[in-house]
Amino acid sequence: MGLVAAFIAFGTKQARMPTIYVKTLVLVPVNLVFPYAFLLKGFVPAYAPEDIALIIGWGFTYNSLVDIFLLTDEVVRSQQLDAALLAPGRLTGWFLGLHLSVYSAYLPAVAVSVLLARPILGLVFPIGLALLATIGVLVTTETLAWVILAIRLTNSRSFNLVTFTLDTLQVMSCVLYPLTALPWVLRPVSTVLASARLSFLVRTITLRNAGLWLAASVVLAGTAVYVARRALVAYRARGA
Repeated sequence: MGLVAAFIAFGTKQARMPTIYVKTLVLVPVNLVFPYAFLLKGFVPAYAPEDIALIIGWGFTYNSLVDIFLLTDEVVRSQQLDAALLAPGRLTGWFLGLHLSVYSAYLPAVAVSVLLARPILGLVFPIGLALLATIGVLVTTETLAWVILAIRLTNSRSFNLVTFTLDTLQVMSCVLYPLTALPWVLRPVSTVLASARLSFLVRTITLRNAGLWLAASVVLAGTAVYVARRALVAYRARGA
């Protein structure tokens, strides 16, 4: 099954679930935007568009990766992955189709969140910022999706590990907190993370930050492909 066929198959399956529309069009946007409206009234005088763009982007990343884990878990348990391993062709397109079906479900949540940000938070996102944040978030999310695949193939009971890792990564990525808020021992780790480099780039667009984000993304992508391949080889060797 190629990329397009996998995208149609998994996308159709998600489209038949009524709860996905409530989640992506109501629950996720409300969760991403409304809490900051209350903070704005009591604790924070104003928000920068860059900060809210990162928050919305992280909401997309978190929800997408959790759903990708759940879909991957389902295809493993239902032996769809076993059948895909026996079929001719590479699995890369098959998994990309799975990932894209999830992204297409959550992009409307991003659009609704952006639309809500104007009347609720008084923010308008410049086109350049929106494009940078969208491209950066999609690249980072896709590379992390292959790490998620490796985690699931290595440990079938790793859902709590995945959510804990994503929660930790949000803090380490300086989405809500500046780098100086982290303990000094964690700051060097944060500065080499692709997700953190994206936060720095979105907040301060410079050639240096762009280059550092690209370098960190290449390292993350290489690591993700390596661990995913090893996990698939080990999964096949176990008799899948």
